[in-house]
Amino acid sequence: AIEYLEGRGCKAFALCTVDEPEIRNKINELESKEIPVLLINNDIPQSGRVCYVGPDYYKSGQIAAAVLDKCKQGQSLNILVVVGYRTHLGHKLRLEGFLDELKKRKTKFEVCDIIEGHDRDIDTQQIAMEAFRKHPDADCVYMATGSGVSGLGAAIIADNHKRFVIACDEIYTTRELVKNDIIDFVVCQEPAVQGYQSIKKLQECLNSRRGAKVDDYIVDNVVKIKNHFEA
Repeated sequence: AIEYLEGRGCKAFALCTVDEPEIRNKINELESKEIPVLLINNDIPQSGRVCYVGPDYYKSGQIAAAVLDKCKQGQSLNILVVVGYRTHLGHKLRLEGFLDELKKRKTKFEVCDIIEGHDRDIDTQQIAMEAFRKHPDADCVYMATGSGVSGLGAAIIADNHKRFVIACDEIYTTRELVKNDIIDFVVCQEPAVQGYQSIKKLQECLNSRRGAKVDDYIVDNVVKIKNHFEA
């Protein structure tokens, strides 16, 4: 897709992509041709990108852990973690921040399992249901990805056990699950701001001299609960 757009004469790119060698090499190739590449939502460190616009995933995990600790203060927690892919940088950083913050707060917890839903609803539902059968004592769920949340919701409803559930990213399904007390809170990452600031940053880059520094734009991590979504 990048090569197709390059062939159409695109002079700048805003990419929401993954950290793979082919993508990294293509970004570096574009940089050598003086075609700026801005990365949205998922960074590729040490690539030739001009800047990154998106969340601080590590801080997102810290915030999720801090709110969980405040809500469940003094209790021993048995946590099931759901990621899209273990290799996804953002998911890894969220999990790292989550665990580091729980340890920093001296929260009494164990992670019973870390499961991959491949960012797909059906996969997430199947592996979550299997995890609930395998770990019936899991009383908390941290979903460190925004994709596949419908599958997690379906698994929680089918399992019919009350668990404290933390999700990421405000999408329609997540809002409905929070409104119906299936998810307790969601850590959001201002997607509209990411889109708006990406265009501003690219304009800044195109209007500046070659090699001028363009700063990253890190969006806020915003915690939302049921009250935010009620009419």
